[in-house]
This record gives sequence, structure tokens and C-alpha cells, in this order.
Amino acid sequence: MKRFNDSLYKDVYECFDALPNPITKIPIIKNYPEKGTYFNLLTGVYDEMLEGIMDKEDVEKKNYTFFKKTQSWTHFFDLRYIKKLDVLCLRAYAFCFDWDGNFTPFCLRSAKIFYKDKTILDMPEAAIYDKGKSMHFYQYVASNVFVDKKTTDFSTTNTTLYKAVENALKIGRAHLSYINCASYTQKMEGARKHDKVLGFNGEKWEDFAKIFSDFYGGNLKTVAAGRVIDITETVKNFGTFIHYKEPKGMKKEKVKENKYLSLSLPNIPYEPKYKEITGFAQSVTADVSVLRLLKKDDTKKEMIDISKIFIEKGKTVAFRQNDAGDWVKSNLSSILNWDFDVYGISEKALDKTLFRFTEDIVKDITNIPYASALAIVLGNPIIEQLYKTEAKDVIIDVLNNKGWSSNIKNVLKNSFGKIDYTKKSVHQKLGLNKYQFKKLVSIYNDIDISCNHDAFARIKRCFTPIDFNESRYWRIKQSNVFVDLSSIDNDTFDNVCNVIFKKTTGGRNNFEGILIGYLPYFSAQITTLYGIPSAIKTLNLFAETISLPEISGIDYSNGYRLVEYYSDYINMVNTISTQQDDAIKRFPPFFDPKHFVASITAMHNLVAEIATEIRNENFKIAFEKETQKLDKWTFNDKEFTVIRPKKMVDLTEEGIKLHHCVGGYIQRVANGVTNIMFIRKTEEVDKPFFTVEISNSGAIEQIHGLCNCNVEKGSNLEKFVQKWTKEKKLKTTYYDKIR
Repeated sequence: MKRFNDSLYKDVYECFDALPNPITKIPIIKNYPEKGTYFNLLTGVYDEMLEGIMDKEDVEKKNYTFFKKTQSWTHFFDLRYIKKLDVLCLRAYAFCFDWDGNFTPFCLRSAKIFYKDKTILDMPEAAIYDKGKSMHFYQYVASNVFVDKKTTDFSTTNTTLYKAVENALKIGRAHLSYINCASYTQKMEGARKHDKVLGFNGEKWEDFAKIFSDFYGGNLKTVAAGRVIDITETVKNFGTFIHYKEPKGMKKEKVKENKYLSLSLPNIPYEPKYKEITGFAQSVTADVSVLRLLKKDDTKKEMIDISKIFIEKGKTVAFRQNDAGDWVKSNLSSILNWDFDVYGISEKALDKTLFRFTEDIVKDITNIPYASALAIVLGNPIIEQLYKTEAKDVIIDVLNNKGWSSNIKNVLKNSFGKIDYTKKSVHQKLGLNKYQFKKLVSIYNDIDISCNHDAFARIKRCFTPIDFNESRYWRIKQSNVFVDLSSIDNDTFDNVCNVIFKKTTGGRNNFEGILIGYLPYFSAQITTLYGIPSAIKTLNLFAETISLPEISGIDYSNGYRLVEYYSDYINMVNTISTQQDDAIKRFPPFFDPKHFVASITAMHNLVAEIATEIRNENFKIAFEKETQKLDKWTFNDKEFTVIRPKKMVDLTEEGIKLHHCVGGYIQRVANGVTNIMFIRKTEEVDKPFFTVEISNSGAIEQIHGLCNCNVEKGSNLEKFVQKWTKEKKLKTTYYDKIR
């Protein structure tokens, strides 16, 4: 994408100067004939008769056009290559009538300059162009909000033009708002081939398409992994190409030398039976095989490589062509649109390659197109590893139910927890030992457990640190750290699983169900503050609690209150720990399971009292810190004085004595959301009189006295307010409102 500079400004200037436009010589036509008029496109001459505007030779060249009065606002286009600048310039002209019915033929309505890197200078509604000296810009952003509406004289200033073109570049790759329509009111989507005339000289889309194709170096363009379109086929295809941006995470540098791309691949001859995109699996060397994606070119009768996935033992490397036609590395993340035939997988030459085993996996994945499933498995070796273990049914179930996601790495993470792809074995990658792995597979396959489908990820969530500020029970924000549980002994792991995945009869409608639902959140909270050993010990305490007969007698509302109490307890300990270093030691997460209700309640109330004291102290400090900044707005004269509050109680007293709600603004002032000032009589500076709210932008929001009364118009107080706001450069709004 080009950045706007003086060079691009010059491009705009020279583009219009390089395109002579004889038809702009045509004056405004009054009393336009109902039957229509012929126009000579080279000379600008017009007449009701064709013979009146050109000779026979001009007629044969079709250098004319004809318009009826009913064709008002019909657009015709002029698309030309500007060799000096190596750009394409597209201009759209329209017939239009003014309010008096006078006709202005060929009014310039739009102009676009196309660069080979797909930058587009878009100047919609360039309505006036007079010998390269002035142009009327209505430069809009995507929402059609006008940001510039001035006439610029190129000979005197470039400020407005500079701003207009700069705004155009902010839009980025502008849509082709006019090239895909033959009528101003009918915006064709380009889903079919156009048969309407678009150009002055009778050009149809096919004529313009060839110019675009030559300019951008061919008609076949890559717009995603495994997707190639013909930009000459429809306007929609061309628009897709112009809009397409390579993924940010993709390595965009050209691949110049690579051992895979340098390999000689067998030729694949053209056959009519092949679909538009077809895949071919081939053996390249004794150790390397490849999956090639080819585009069928029916015009040239050839197959064109657009993507290559090389497979070597333990390694998959993918390449594809970008939208400029260069080979770049691909991460195989955008392959859900891969729905094409793949030939050659059954060839004997592939018997000993990864393809053979991959095909067995793909056959079990029934809810994803074959080619997409093939790419997913090839691009994620851990799938093959899982398939070869006891988790075969697990990984197939995950892919069939969630594999449609655009990010398969996230699917695997959400199903198995954070994965360390640098490790060798599948157990090491998941952070589990063999016993734990088999245990979770058995839980996953137990349909009587409500959370069985989430077994691997659920156990990992229990011991993954969280962000206290962003996490709640229903939305836990966990850190992106890899958790290794392999060191936990088998008995301890069994105990943890027994409580985390405990089968319940009442679902979440009783205390047991509510508590089990909260356990992963509790465990993650405790892991973050106290560590994994403390989390395991607490889970064992909860297991003992759940087994007690009296627990079954706790109803839903009281049960929900108790789990909220415990969650709040951990959150408050976290808050206190930021102020008191020994808080974590003083307030452990452990409770007495035999007296669960009393124990949890006492723990909560004790910490809540301490947290309230700290919060009040913090508010006091924050309030005084914020109000110190308000000294800049203090002011006085002989009659009135403006002062700031110094303590929280000042706002409380102000509200009580003036009978309004400023006392409720303490928290907002302490948090820096708004500001409060007091207006007092100079002789009674300690007695509340009027209260002022000022926004952070320095605007007076409201001024009220006793019982929310307003400042009296024409009073000395109003004059003082005017003098004060002028002196302190405060903005005045309608300050009689009550917020």
C-alpha cells in the first residue's frame, strides 16, 4: 500500500492532464430533445442526426454515443493506461439535469487511479474539472460521511486535494462503486458476465477486463489458500481481487531458494474432467511426497500450480502463490474452503508415505470436506499422534464436531488445553503422563458424565492461572501458559478427577451440582494465588464436603450464595495482597468441611471487613489525589469565590445542606470520571451556595443551588460564572440540566 505524499499528489494532477477530454467542451444544453442526441466523443460535437456529428470513417470506429433524455444519470466509463506513471485511470461520466431542466452531458462523476500494488486513489464525485485547474471533491469514508467538500484550484494550493487523497488512502482498497454498473441506480453485483455497454466507445466488461488483466499480470489470481479466481470473468471477481489482503501472520517475503520448491515435480496434463481446482498427491523422492493444488485453465488447456504441500517424516511445509503471483510460505490456516477432488492418494508409490496413514484418518472425519480434512491432518501432526493412541475416538469426535472452525489450533487448544508443540511425544505435548492421559480418555468416553466432552481442557483449566480483574465464573480469562501436570501422582490425580468430574443426579439445580460447576474456577483462583498443591488440597476438602449428608439439604439459593461467598473470599484476598504482603499466608483457602456453611461464612465476613477498610482508605487517597488537580479552576472576586472539595465528607455535607445528589458523586470523582467545584459567597466561604460539575474536557455540565435551583438569568452570579469560565477557559454548555 502506497503512503500519500507529494508524489501521489502529482500523480493525480498528471493523470487528469494526460487524459484529454474533448467532450467537456460541450456546453449546457437547454431544451434537450426528447428523442435523444448523438455525441462525437472525439470532438464534442452533438446533433440529433448522426450525420451531423461525424463522417463515415468516424462512424465505423464507433467514436460516438447516443443518449435519450430518459437515460439521465446513466454512467459511461473511460479506462486508460497512463504509461508515464504506470497506472490505470478510470473516469466515470454521467448525464444529469439541473433544477431548471437544463442538461449537462458527460459530467465527471468519479475518478480512480489504480497502481500495480493494488493501491487505489479513489475520488468519488469529482464533479468539476476545468482544464486541470479545479476539481470538486466529495471525498467520503466507507459510511458515506462527507469529510471534504471544497473546490480546489491546483494553481494556488494543494491543501484540500492533499486532504482528499489522504482520506482516500485511509479507506484503503476502495470498492469499485461505478465500474460494476451501467446505471447510477442499478448496482449490479457482478455475479454473471455483463452484456451491458460500459465504455464511451461501446466497450463491455470483457474489453475493460483485458486492460485490467494486462495491467495486473494475468487473469488468474490467488485470493486465499486453495482459491484462485479469474478476474476477467466477472466484475465481482475483480472486486474480490482488489479487496483481498494477505493474512497478517503469513510470511509475505518471496521464497527464492528452497529445497522443496526446487524439486522437480511430475507433469500433470490437462483433462476436461478435472474441476476448477483439483488436488494431486505425488511421490517426489524416497522421503518426500507432495499434495499439489492446480487450477484448470480451459483457455490455455493447461493445469497451473497454485499451492504445494510437501510432506516429510515429522514435517509438513506448505507454499502457495500470493495475490502478486510470488511463492510464499503458508500456514494452512485458511483451508475450510478446500472442497475439491484429490487424485493419486491410492497410488502404490505412496504406500510408505505419510499420505497413506493420513487417508485413514481423513476417512473417519465425516463432517468436513475431504480436501479440508486432509490439509488439517497434514498441517497438524499432533492429530496423527492422537489417532495412534487410546484417544483415537476422542480426536475424531473433536474434529467432526468442532473442526469446521477457521482456526484448528484453537479447536485443539479448547479441547486439550494449552499444547506445547516443541515436545516430542503426545503426552509431553499435553503436559500429562501416560496414566493421566488414559484416565482422561476414559472420562471423555463416559457419556454419564456431563462434562465428559471437556475432560482434557477442564482438568487443565483447574490449574491454569487467571487474570482476577477480567475473570468471573461465567467468563474466565486464563493466562496463555503451558501447564504440566505429569508430576502429580496417580492417587492424587484420581482424587482430583473424582471431584471435578463427579456424577450428579440433580444437575445444576442443587447445591452439589452448583459446587461442582464452580470447582474449576475455584481451583484456578487458588492456583493463581497459592499454587497447585494448595488447589489440590482444597479440591480434596470440597470432595469431603460433598460427601456429607447435610450438604444435600442446602437449597439452590443458599447454595449459590455460599459458592459466591467463597469466590468473593479468594478475590478479596487477592485484593488485600496488593496492600499487605502477608495476606496470602494469613488467609489460606482451606476451610472446615465438617462445618462448611459456618466456616465459609466466617472466612468471607472477616476478609470482607478488612477489604472494606482498605477500599475506603484507597478511595480517600484517590479522592484527595484527584481533587488536588482542581486548584487550576479556583477563582474569586469581591462577591463570589470558587473552591474545590478537599475531603470526601465535603461532598456529603454539600449534598445534605443544599438538598441535592452531589454526595453520590464521591466514587466518580475518586475514579477521575468527573469533577466537582463549589461556588461560595466570598463573605461566607464555608457555607454551601452553588455546586458545579465540570467534565474532564473542561465543560461546565451543571450548576445547581438549594434543591437543584438554577442560576438566575441576568443575576450577579450568572455574570460571575461568565467571568470565571472566560478566565479559566472553560467551555459552557446548557448547565441548567440535572444529570
